[in-house]
Amino acid sequence: MTEVLTEVDRSFLDDIARQGKKYLKSNTTIESHLLTRDEDVDSFVTRYIISMEEMGEGIFSKFKRNRNTMQYMCERHQKPKGKKFRPQDTRANGCMAYVSFEYIEMVGRRACLVRKQCTHTGHDVTDATDFKKNRISPELLAHIEYLIKQGKKPNEILVACGKWASSRGHLDFYDRRYYPTPRDVKYVCECNAARRHFDHNDAISVDKMVKTDLKDNILYYQPLSRANNQPLIIIYQTDEQKHRAKSYGRDVLFVDATYSGITAYGFAFYCLLVRDSHGQGTPIAFFILSQENETNLRLCFEKFKFANPELSPRAFMVDKDYKEIHTISAVYPKCDILLCWFHVLQAVYRWMTKTESGISGMVNQYKRKQVIEYMTSLRHCTTQEEFNEMVANIEESLPYERCVVYIKRNWLPIGHMWAAYGRRFYHGDSETNNLIERFFLGIKYQFLHGYANRRLDDFLTLLNSDVLEYYSYMENLKGANRLSEGKRNHKKALNKARAEGLLQKGWIDKIVWDNDICVVPSEQNNAMTYKVDTVRATCTCYNASTEGMCKHVHVAVHAAGMIGVDLDAKRQELAQSILESKEFKREGEYLDLFVSDQPSSVNMKLGICTCVAFSHGIECTCIKLSSLINASGNDDSHPSKPSSSVNNFNNNHILEESKPDIHQMIHDLHELAEAESLPTSSFFIEHITAAHKLAFSTFTKVNSYKKIHVLQPYRKKIASAKREHVEHDYYQSHKKQKSCKRTVRPDMTFHQKQRAMNMSKKVRSKLNS
Repeated sequence: MTEVLTEVDRSFLDDIARQGKKYLKSNTTIESHLLTRDEDVDSFVTRYIISMEEMGEGIFSKFKRNRNTMQYMCERHQKPKGKKFRPQDTRANGCMAYVSFEYIEMVGRRACLVRKQCTHTGHDVTDATDFKKNRISPELLAHIEYLIKQGKKPNEILVACGKWASSRGHLDFYDRRYYPTPRDVKYVCECNAARRHFDHNDAISVDKMVKTDLKDNILYYQPLSRANNQPLIIIYQTDEQKHRAKSYGRDVLFVDATYSGITAYGFAFYCLLVRDSHGQGTPIAFFILSQENETNLRLCFEKFKFANPELSPRAFMVDKDYKEIHTISAVYPKCDILLCWFHVLQAVYRWMTKTESGISGMVNQYKRKQVIEYMTSLRHCTTQEEFNEMVANIEESLPYERCVVYIKRNWLPIGHMWAAYGRRFYHGDSETNNLIERFFLGIKYQFLHGYANRRLDDFLTLLNSDVLEYYSYMENLKGANRLSEGKRNHKKALNKARAEGLLQKGWIDKIVWDNDICVVPSEQNNAMTYKVDTVRATCTCYNASTEGMCKHVHVAVHAAGMIGVDLDAKRQELAQSILESKEFKREGEYLDLFVSDQPSSVNMKLGICTCVAFSHGIECTCIKLSSLINASGNDDSHPSKPSSSVNNFNNNHILEESKPDIHQMIHDLHELAEAESLPTSSFFIEHITAAHKLAFSTFTKVNSYKKIHVLQPYRKKIASAKREHVEHDYYQSHKKQKSCKRTVRPDMTFHQKQRAMNMSKKVRSKLNS
């Protein structure tokens, strides 16, 4: 915006310019500009620098403030320090060009005195070959930061920068100012991420983040302190995750840990996950531990149990990790522990591939297959008697002494954790821990895009933002019926439809009754029958524990109604008889029953039972017994709550006394700590705390790789095999990382033809010359 200058304004500007010329150096010009009422100094400076760039006078970006002036140096003002000094190789050309602005206000008028020296040294402003070393334009840089906030990837940002530059008439693709390189975009993304950190030190940044932004979602936090031998422990759970745990955590709770690609410090990242109504896994809590042992893991589960008092899962699904097994058994003594069947087979197979197994190598593939088939047959044993019978004949089934010793030592003592006879309850059709493995895969390749995460504060930010937002979005889609229902509801409807088909075939007439037990013949094999307990809603078929209420139970319940048997009254009578015979044991809020081959436990406080009938939505005998006990006048005995608070922040990081050191500053601080009076200002305490954390609480990196590495070495071999190119010409690779050599072909005319071709080439070259 320009205004018409009066004679007074011109004389004012001439007087200012005359005074500024007294200290003017050679090759420097001076200008005086009158500022309008609506224009401040900063906007004028920005507009003037942009106009200089458009006129081709140079790019001035390095800001330096003197006492009365604001000075902008050429972006190539730095002096070269290395061997490269050409403007095509570096921006450090030692250019002396500059422009300065001095603000002057006199007699009610505001002006800006501009001094500029536009003679560039070390580079040529008009040479287009120098543009590939220019800095990114501030306007384009602001656009890149806007794209980063939208969550765009570096390759998407690079494409968007090209469209942005071409739409504004910048068509020189070698001009780095408007066409940045992939490294430039990556550097801007890294700088943008670094600005979000509370501190450049990861330990201090995590400490501040946990106590400020994430305070409402942290169940427990213990900072790392090597001085006190105190490990890092972080327990994370949001209110939404607590609601999902209460809604879906009644059947099975999955637990597993991962280490690779999460942080550069090798910390253990535990995830607790449940299966929702659509059959998909959703995380309900996270643990981060710097030292993975039973003591720290038990502390995490105790804090988790205290924060989720209404959560009482029927079972936990884990790998064969004895730290997890012992911890869960201690914190949740009434819950069963199941082993992931996939990891059981994986562990057996990996052991068989070792030399010590005696059946490794290509020639023993059939033997390894035989062992896997035997383990599978053990897994399908629905009763312990059947399991023990197969174990008694293990030497006949497997004539391999080392394998028999290995299976007896490692897997038979815990057969109830992975065989079907130890899962004679409804466990949500969950036989493996692959739901949580899929979650870890999504963390590493969906959210981290295959690149290893470095800092712990970045990982906490990822969990708190992208990960939880994704699962909240998926939950909303399920609530709006935008996703198909899971297998559980489908199997329930399928079992009812199968039962109706059996009823139409007249299966009621084939049922044999023995009190509350009925014998239902198999549909596919007439010689096979299944025993159904109509009161406890159990069946001896394999699908009874995996697919909900099986078709045999449906048929038996319908048949009981046809002959006038009131199953609810039967359960009430059985509960009354158990109360009179006292075939139960009460420990606090838990009530244990021992009247069948499958003991059950009732949480009288929550009204939850571990029996099969309750998992099918039936008011079981156990619940009726607990109601009778409560009606008899016995009060619930609730366990005492832990004395420690859930949000237990150990904030006492103030340095008390440090040992004398060779450095004088530490010695002075030691003398100050022994004095009677200490400074109590917040500024002093804050800096002393930061120094203490830098000395004793800094995370130690254990890896430096950029991409996520696979855990098992054999996966690397598979990946390298996929990358190898198989040539179908007369070549073969003799050694790794060596050029391919030509082999001798059985048809010797090949070499004769090759010599003739070489001779013809030589003749042609001579004729052409």
